[in-house]
Amino acid sequence: MADAGHITVDFQVTKDPEATVHCAVQALSDNYAVVGWKVATIGPADEATSGTTAHRVQLRTESMAVSGGVDSCWADDANS
Repeated sequence: MADAGHITVDFQVTKDPEATVHCAVQALSDNYAVVGWKVATIGPADEATSGTTAHRVQLRTESMAVSGGVDSCWADDANS
């Protein structure tokens, strides 16, 4: 559901079940301007999975969003 202040974005991530990844989720206006974004952290899976999991993130927006999606994802750096 979207309104002038929020949008819900559903997406899937394929990763090693033991890995932690971060995904930049964004909301776009009708002229493709970014009107909201957040970094979603997807941690290790509780159970062995096929590697693809579904996620739902609610974003606050500064104006009406007409679409949302994942801009990019990256894994934690194991050497940090």
